[in-house]
Order: sequence, then C-alpha cells, then structure tokens
Amino acid sequence: MGLPTNGPHPNAARLFLDWLLSPLGQKAITEYLYLHSPRIDVPPPPGGLPITQMRLLLPEDWHAFLASRPEFAREWDRLTGMR
Repeated sequence: MGLPTNGPHPNAARLFLDWLLSPLGQKAITEYLYLHSPRIDVPPPPGGLPITQMRLLLPEDWHAFLASRPEFAREWDRLTGMR
C-alpha cells in the first residue's frame, strides 16, 4: 500500500489508509475478502483459523528447493497449459 506522490487528494488517501489499517478496516477485509489480517487484535476470517494455529509449509533445504524450481515451473506450466 502506498500513496501516489502527486495524487489529487493526499489527505483523503491518508485517512483511507489509516482506516484500512485500523482494527475496523482489517475486520472489514477479513469479513468481506476472507483474508487474514497481520494484526493480532483482529479475528480470522469467518470459518478460518487464527494464523497462530496454522501450520506453515516451509522448505527444510532451501538449496534443494531452489534447485527444483526449473523442474517445478515446467510441470506447473504443463498442468495449467500456460506454455
């Protein structure tokens, strides 16, 4: 998120960002877009788990993960018909 340098209404943009990043704005995002908020004072989306209860999937070996990227990209493209 950011503000354009030469936007026509910079104060309105600042107010909108202040609201969007507030607990009320973040609650609106979770309720209507079903996205998790990084704020700990905002509940998860309806039917969702708190981020603290989610299991993160991270590679154990980053070098092997990066080395497998070209093969993964070829397979992904094949599956999705992108190339």
